[in-house]
Amino acid sequence: MKPRHFLTLMDLNAKELKRLLARAIKLKTMQ
Repeated sequence: MKPRHFLTLMDLNAKELKRLLARAIKLKTMQ
């Protein structure tokens, strides 16, 4: 695997994790 490709995958995963965290926080605040 190329380092660039690996870094891009890590960045995408980080963004997805942030989105999931944001949704979880919103659900908690809604409750």
